[in-house]
Amino acid sequence: MLKGLLDWRAGSPSHAFLISAWQARRWLNGLQADAEVGRQVRTWLQQATRAARQLPAVRRQVRRLSRSVQAPVVGLSIQALGPGRVSVAGKMLTLTDWQTQSVRDLFFYFLTLPGAASKEQIGAVLWPEIEEPARLRLRFKNEIYRLRRAVGKDTILLFENEQYAFNRSMEYEYDVEAFESYLQRAQDSEEEEQKILYYQKALGLVNGLFLEDIEAVWVFAERERLNRAFTSSSLALAALLKKRKQFDEALATCQRAIQFDPAYESAYREAMEIAALSGNRADVVRWYEACQAAMRQELDLPISAETQALYERLLGRM
Repeated sequence: MLKGLLDWRAGSPSHAFLISAWQARRWLNGLQADAEVGRQVRTWLQQATRAARQLPAVRRQVRRLSRSVQAPVVGLSIQALGPGRVSVAGKMLTLTDWQTQSVRDLFFYFLTLPGAASKEQIGAVLWPEIEEPARLRLRFKNEIYRLRRAVGKDTILLFENEQYAFNRSMEYEYDVEAFESYLQRAQDSEEEEQKILYYQKALGLVNGLFLEDIEAVWVFAERERLNRAFTSSSLALAALLKKRKQFDEALATCQRAIQFDPAYESAYREAMEIAALSGNRADVVRWYEACQAAMRQELDLPISAETQALYERLLGRM
């Protein structure tokens, strides 16, 4: 039976076969020295290793697609769309667990990195006051030790070519990644109902500005990027709901976008159009005046010619 299995050559091994091979890797390791089957076993183990590394990402996608089945709680859960929160095995980490605020900040900084960075690059961003290489090495060593201890995983970071990166191949859930995944699915979906569903899932994850409890320069660019994604997606969802004549939900979506960005003029225009479709002239005027006040207060600017023209056009129809 074993000989028959190892003689298998037709096609590529299935994903299930590779996962089984990964689970049985200790036993299969002993076969690599076999002259007859060793080469094939080594190939399978290499493929199985690659498949195993992809499993956490696959499970994250399954959890995000789950609609009726309750997804299991993952070991590491991270929230950054609002105040930063990290849970390990269902327990929220406190400042006592992190030991210092800077360790917590370092953890979230790793999540914002698109790739890897050296200790010198990280130090220049997080601790620019430390100029001596010896002091930086000691500070970095202590921070990394505390970070790994707080999360309870030595594998939380990858280290290669003198650079560090967050280990995205491990099992975790991160609301920013889920938010962007849902938005991408909404944009890719051809069915209106699916678009609405995914937009609602994405926007439902947002509990405030990105890491709103961390005021640091390295946060601001990511905060602005995600804020733009939130407001533009809110407008897209409001337009879909308006098309379906779900006016109350559409207006609530516009209002939430305005709460995030009081000077987001496009949301006021959308709200004015929805109010007009509802036949509510008073609300058209109210949203127009709210837009005027916000533009003056936030930017010290008048409303745009586009908003003014829309207002006059809507009132002319009513």
